[in-house]
Amino acid sequence: YALYNCTEKAASEWTPFEAIGPINCLGSENNLVYIIHSEYLMEEMPPSCRKSRTVEIPGGLPLQDVATTARARPVVLGWEALDGCYHCENSGNYCGFNTTSNSTICVYCGFNTTSNSTICVAVKHQKHGPGPLSISLISTGTSTGGITLFALVIFLIYKSRESEKEKETQLKVEKFLENYRTVNPTRYTYKELKKITSRFKHRLGQGGYGSVFRGKLFNGIPVAVKMLEHLKGNGQEFINEVATIGRIHHFYIVRLLGFCSEGNRRALIYEFMPNGSLEKFIFSKTNSSTHRQLSWEKLRKIAFGVARGVEYLHQGCNHRILHFDIKPHNILLDHNFQPKISDFGLAKLCSKDISIVSLTAARGTSGYIAPELFSRNFGEISYKSDVYSSE
Repeated sequence: YALYNCTEKAASEWTPFEAIGPINCLGSENNLVYIIHSEYLMEEMPPSCRKSRTVEIPGGLPLQDVATTARARPVVLGWEALDGCYHCENSGNYCGFNTTSNSTICVYCGFNTTSNSTICVAVKHQKHGPGPLSISLISTGTSTGGITLFALVIFLIYKSRESEKEKETQLKVEKFLENYRTVNPTRYTYKELKKITSRFKHRLGQGGYGSVFRGKLFNGIPVAVKMLEHLKGNGQEFINEVATIGRIHHFYIVRLLGFCSEGNRRALIYEFMPNGSLEKFIFSKTNSSTHRQLSWEKLRKIAFGVARGVEYLHQGCNHRILHFDIKPHNILLDHNFQPKISDFGLAKLCSKDISIVSLTAARGTSGYIAPELFSRNFGEISYKSDVYSSE
């Protein structure tokens, strides 16, 4: 972490999740001191901010605790090892703290080949000299300490599996991007994404997938940036979006201008649609004036535009693209109220020669999804399922 001296004007630019402060004891009326995470580079800071010093925080000390130690020059942080931790960690185990018994606890973690998962148990250790460890399983029903340990084991197993799943997702996405690198739109880094969105300053909306922010590319083109915070299907939604909309250009299809895939951060960058989605015009209950903007003639043109967009997806591309989620929320309107089909997270590519499509699970939104997607008793799944949704 680093301490920064900023003017009052610069301090107003910080958002709550980026800095802690101001620290009154270190600053003055016109000079405010903040604690900023070291991941932010100097070039990302406001021009009126200057780095004062860097603070190394051992042992995962919370950022808020740094403020209490910042008076000293230089800043020195120190702590004493808890009783018993030295011998525990020297034995290759992990030292923790039991809040119930108010004492340290020594934990051994290992990989269980039978359950294919990480298991952690409490151990008793010798305080003087080396010796064999006598492992003592704590019963979860006999004490609160046992419940705490059991919860710790479950948490560690969950985090381990979650980490492995995320690594698999990253590899899957990167492999896809490598294969499609010649047809992909521009790839941006997360650092560039922060500059494009002015540090995610203007939020346009929130959905089940994450948030959408307004931004501007380096050439001045306004864009909408969708941050994919709640991905499903091991990154498949991100891959679907880039694989389909990333390779097509049509007047009635929203254009994908770029994307970001960096670690577990993924985002999609679209052309900006100033009038938002069709949903707010036909379902709005708060602003009656918006309804008057959409005359029957405009609604007719929007319907024809959506139909032409769907026809292009089904017949105009090299491969047939089935959207599977045509609904007012996914129809965006430009400044002239021309419709653009968006959100291809559930889309599926298939050959034009195949009339029947196989799916392992239903796709779409209740109220717009075709009956055959729920049950094969209503018929086979085909491109007509999109036609049902658009009508």
